[in-house]
Amino acid sequence: MDVMKAQDVLQKMKSSYQPLQAYQVENLRSAIENQFIVDYLLEQSAELEEEIARKKEAFENKSGFVVNETPDANGGDLFDAIMKKYEGNLVFVDFWATWCGPCRRGMQRIKPLKEELKDKKIKFVYITNPSSPKNTWEMMLPDIDGEHYYLTQDEWNVMAARFKVSGIPHYVLVGKDGSVLKDKVYFASSNIELKKMFEENLD
Repeated sequence: MDVMKAQDVLQKMKSSYQPLQAYQVENLRSAIENQFIVDYLLEQSAELEEEIARKKEAFENKSGFVVNETPDANGGDLFDAIMKKYEGNLVFVDFWATWCGPCRRGMQRIKPLKEELKDKKIKFVYITNPSSPKNTWEMMLPDIDGEHYYLTQDEWNVMAARFKVSGIPHYVLVGKDGSVLKDKVYFASSNIELKKMFEENLD
């Protein structure tokens, strides 16, 4: 039972990206009998706190990522207005959220491919909404090289309706001329298919 409780605490801590608060530590001590497990969770919480401090500093330095203001669509389509900035480049758009485990795993998986293609005319654009706490979002950005947008809920709803986003992560591929090539990209656990798709559209 102690192990099951610890797994639940650890999962919530990592998914919310928040170390344990004082009251949670007290609850932990009364809920889990095994002191070794309690100490382990406290160590994990302390490590997360240190990681958050490092990422706050990295966010202030803004190295490797760009936080963009959402453009004014002037009555037009917001997605098209965002894409105007990247004309002449292939664009891989990732609809995601900070609390979404599959989103974050996908970002980790694609990192080597992004590094491999860093000299190519391809941009990686990440779009999220207010379900991602702003502070948590900012802390995650140093680990996600690319162009970032934080939409209002209304903006997200309109964009999600256009691309029929029923779940996240949801990926869209946009051509160099700004046209949508694929409104829902599927790729398996490896980057092979994704790389092939990029190269076909970069030529």
